[in-house]
Amino acid sequence: MVEDNQRILIKIAELENYLGDFAKIVPKTEEEYLTSRKNQLALERLFQICIERVIDICAILINKFKLGVPANEENILDLLIGKIDNIENLKDMRKFRNFIVHKYGEINNQLVFQYATEKMDDFNNFIENIRKII
Repeated sequence: MVEDNQRILIKIAELENYLGDFAKIVPKTEEEYLTSRKNQLALERLFQICIERVIDICAILINKFKLGVPANEENILDLLIGKIDNIENLKDMRKFRNFIVHKYGEINNQLVFQYATEKMDDFNNFIENIRKII
């Protein structure tokens, strides 16, 4: 399963690079974020990309552990319950990513800023957990 591990490490590196970009552009205050359309769009897109990398890594893990074929994207995370810590937080982030991507109504910029400032540790915890697994 070296190939799976290598693919996971590549995806982790991509995720870490995007998280670094994310950290560089997160405004210090919500007001600064809310008054910059450029920051809003950039953070929305980076958040989307980061959660997609998480899903990619999870799909590779499902293959590595031979957990079956996920019925849908949501099922990818469900199949890894008990194998990955913090899975419920990741499921919430995936739902929020879907909200951003499909723009179900108007984007709640305050919620995006909250995720950007309070939830990003979930990605780092995920990476740490995956490194232990592989």
